[in-house]
Amino acid sequence: MKRIFVTSRIGDPAENRLRERGYELEVFQGPEAPPKKLIIEKVKSGIDALITTLRDPIDARSFRSGEGTLKVVAQIAVGSTTSTAPTLTSTRSIHQHRDVLTEATAEFAFFMMGMLARKMWQSERAVREQKWPSWHPFLPFLGDEVTGKDHCHHRHRTHWSGAD
Repeated sequence: MKRIFVTSRIGDPAENRLRERGYELEVFQGPEAPPKKLIIEKVKSGIDALITTLRDPIDARSFRSGEGTLKVVAQIAVGSTTSTAPTLTSTRSIHQHRDVLTEATAEFAFFMMGMLARKMWQSERAVREQKWPSWHPFLPFLGDEVTGKDHCHHRHRTHWSGAD
């Protein structure tokens, strides 16, 4: 049976899928990153695979301790500047999914533009603090539309305006 050490919960569906496929899975349960000493200990114990996150203290020593047994390292992160990638580039191949967060990042950017334009943070805070007096067309937070705004052209203004 192939053994996998996971440095963080990765969700019941993923964990169950690995177990259903016959893998022996050990998952670090803490919300914080596991100590580097524990990761090295697990790698030295002969695990076949290591699933990490970008917060984990992984370095060349971590990988050297698994020479001959550690076959796969998967990291829940994107990009080549994470702690695992530079360590692996000299000795092993890396497969990256570069566009995995492209759509999520674009969605988040649009979401934030709408939230800022419509003054949602200030409005939500006023509601929570029970300081929302009554509705009025302009008060307290009418906000503005995002459509038609050219942020670069108006970057020096303190608020978004359709006037040129």
